[in-house]
Amino acid sequence: QEEGPDGEPRFAMLETIREFALEQLAASGEERATRASHAVHYLSLAEEAERHIPGPEQVAWLDRLGAERDNLRAVFAWFLPDGDPEAALRLAGALWRFWYLRGYLTEGRDWLEQALAGTEPAGSARAKALVGAALLEHHHGNDLRAVHLATQALQLCRALEAATGIAVALYLLALLEEAAGDYDLAASHFEEALALFQGAGDATWTGLTLVHLGIVAWGQSDHARAEARCREALVLQGEHNDIFGAAFALTYLGHVALDLGDLDRGTELYTESGRLWSEQRFQDGIAAVLSGVATLAVRRGHYARGARLFGAAETLREEARLAPRLPEQALYDQAIVSARVALGEATFAAAYAEGRAMPWGEAVSDAFQLDAGPDVVIAASAVPSPGSIATHGLTHRERDVLRLIAEGRSNREIAEALFISPRTVGTHVTAILSKLDVSSRTAAVSAARRLGLA
Repeated sequence: QEEGPDGEPRFAMLETIREFALEQLAASGEERATRASHAVHYLSLAEEAERHIPGPEQVAWLDRLGAERDNLRAVFAWFLPDGDPEAALRLAGALWRFWYLRGYLTEGRDWLEQALAGTEPAGSARAKALVGAALLEHHHGNDLRAVHLATQALQLCRALEAATGIAVALYLLALLEEAAGDYDLAASHFEEALALFQGAGDATWTGLTLVHLGIVAWGQSDHARAEARCREALVLQGEHNDIFGAAFALTYLGHVALDLGDLDRGTELYTESGRLWSEQRFQDGIAAVLSGVATLAVRRGHYARGARLFGAAETLREEARLAPRLPEQALYDQAIVSARVALGEATFAAAYAEGRAMPWGEAVSDAFQLDAGPDVVIAASAVPSPGSIATHGLTHRERDVLRLIAEGRSNREIAEALFISPRTVGTHVTAILSKLDVSSRTAAVSAARRLGLA
């Protein structure tokens, strides 16, 4: 028995018992019906979760999907390649936000590719899967592929006369244009999407689109319009308790304030956005705030601290396979150049490397420390505990095993410490390596230390 993310108990079997049970299930002739029932249940769960993400219950639903990740994998394996291609598309289309928000970008992209390889008739399920695949390709740096997929999604949604699908596909194309610095075309597509979202009364997508119109205005050096759009979004997000959207808007308001030289205002905005991103446990948002705080530190003459925080943000982005995009990249690059010049290459490189190697609990504490004079950003109560930013779906027991691995214990020693069998420890180790996307115990320990899990 283990504790689930909602505090309720979850149950697992020893591997030998599980193997025996599967043999008995197959012998009974009921395996196909049982697996089909299992798949229907988890497809229903994924589609219910989709309706709550984003929203005020987003974290709870993301945690619930994280706890069911192995079950969801089993369902994909059942649907693909010959089981039920249309159901595979529905499942992939429902889960892309989960993969994106929790940083499972490679796994999500792989499942989406397999689901899209099916030959089922083109419908709304395929359009959603195309959108998700485009977004994850974008965050892998494959923007040409992302544009191709997003264009397919837009064409399909126009053929289906699906207004919300058209709006989401336009939003995604605009996002890709924004990242490439093509601000005029991005603004046109965002405005078209905004009208559709507003017509549908969709406050969540409306808020996100308004923020991006603010980002585009910032990229065009129209700071007043950038601030106005982000503040318009923030009012709407506050009215609908959209925590994710509010954190997004506050982060970019902080960037704009920083670009205008208003360091005190930037500090206030990063304070609030950092608190909200910590609640959401969204790696990209935390990295953006760390980079903003690093820029603040450099502007105030704390060059080594700025270099450390830039290094820490880079590690987090690397773990999540995310990268900063225009226009904020220009803000960060300017600060990095200033720190390099002030410190000299050798000192800068040492500080940056120190930040890259810091455990995540330590890195976040460094960013939000209370004794940094003018660089104080976030109160201690807002600092996420070590490991709260990214646990990569590890269960409580898997985190216990990982900590003991980090202490150098063998499987037998871990089994004795946790009162489980060595075989069960081996199963946990295999799961840990898969979830951390590493191939050895040594690499798992390094990843765990960077994430503050060990």
